Order: sequence, then C-alpha cells, then structure tokens
Amino acid sequence: MDVAAGKPGYSERDLDEIRGSHLRARVGRISNQQARHIAVGLWQILEGQVTSGRDSPTQLPDNWSLRKLAMGGGTQLLLQMDKLQSVDFGDMVVMGPEYMDGFLDNMHPFYRLIVSPPPVKSSFDIAKRLYDYMEFYTNPGQSFPQEFMNKVHLVLLYAFAALAGLAERMFNTNGDIDWLLLIIFLIACGLMLLLSFGHGRARRVRILALFISFTDEFIDDERQYDDPAVEDPGW
Repeated sequence: MDVAAGKPGYSERDLDEIRGSHLRARVGRISNQQARHIAVGLWQILEGQVTSGRDSPTQLPDNWSLRKLAMGGGTQLLLQMDKLQSVDFGDMVVMGPEYMDGFLDNMHPFYRLIVSPPPVKSSFDIAKRLYDYMEFYTNPGQSFPQEFMNKVHLVLLYAFAALAGLAERMFNTNGDIDWLLLIIFLIACGLMLLLSFGHGRARRVRILALFISFTDEFIDDERQYDDPAVEDPGW
C-alpha cells in the first residue's frame, strides 16, 4: 500500500492557516475505534506539552496556528511530517503490539539495559510508544531514541561547564579572575539554555507531526463523534 499517496502534503501557508481548533476536530472524525483511542492519546500528549508551563494556557488554544504551536519550528515540522508520509500507521493498528515491537529490533543493547521500553498493553500505550520512539518507525536503522541523545548532549555540556568552573578555582592561585575560563563557563551555560529550548521545541514539533500524520491516515470526511474524550481503554 502506498501510504504516502493517501496523505496530504503541507506547505508554509498551512502553518499559518491550520489552527488548534482544526487539530482538535480531527479526533471526532475518526470512525475506527482503535485508531481513535490512539489519536486521543497523542492529543493528550500534545495538550499536556502546551499547558505544562507556569504561564501556559489551561488547554490548547483554538486560535493558535501550527507555527505558534511549533514554537517557531515550522520548517522542522514540515520536514518531520514529510518523513512520516511513508509510515503506515494502519498496519500498527491492525497488527498490534508484536508488530510494533519489531521496529525496535535495532535498539542498542546498552539502552535496553538502562531503559527497557515498556510493553504495549492497550491502545493508549501505542500513542506513548509512537511518541517516545518515533525515529525507529521513520528510520529502521536507528539505535538510540533522539530524546536519549538530547539528554546526553545536555549532560556533556553540564560536565564541561562544571569542569571549567572547577579549573578556574584550582588554577586561580592569586585570587584574580581567570577571564578565559569564566568566558568558557558562560558560553557553556548559554549553550545549555539554547539546547534546552531547542529540545523543548523539538518535542513539540515531534508530537505535532505525529498527531497530524496519524490522523491524516484515519480521518473521515464527516464528523463521527461529538466529544473527543475516550473513556474506554481500547484493547
């Protein structure tokens, strides 16, 4: 099945025209029950990210554009959705957990040792699995989750900043400020802040692309349900 042929493409114009209300309405247009449960799980992850900050809205605003939801990462969002064009979510819904586990065969043994992927026990778990390990479904050769690599980068920067601060204290015998080490320390701190924001934006782009691509595969022409809330846990 040529999945890409059935999914629409998106452009820069769509980033400004598609609003939060359009995304919210997608869940109610899915008639396949299992797919709808997964879509609700993805929506909950998305809305949880949007509402998690101190000054964040209490729910995903209907009038926010895709560009704003992506935290300025519109280009990355378009690229991510393009990668997901070839992913067949229908097979995952039909064939279930065993089929999904097969995509993780190339996961590095070291990662499995420290963070073993939790089993998929219900259709809601699929949403979390897709979000946590999306790169394994778009790139079969992937060995580490991107989120894990992001954390490694931050840890290395923290270590670099700490070493710069420690060196300044160890080698500063006359009490004067070592401006070179101080500048290195400040640069490392600045990079940590930039990386933290960049990783936050990448997570937002990730769930947006996943929610849109998944629902693109299952939405019907007409609304199927009035309330997107799902209480039944699925299979």
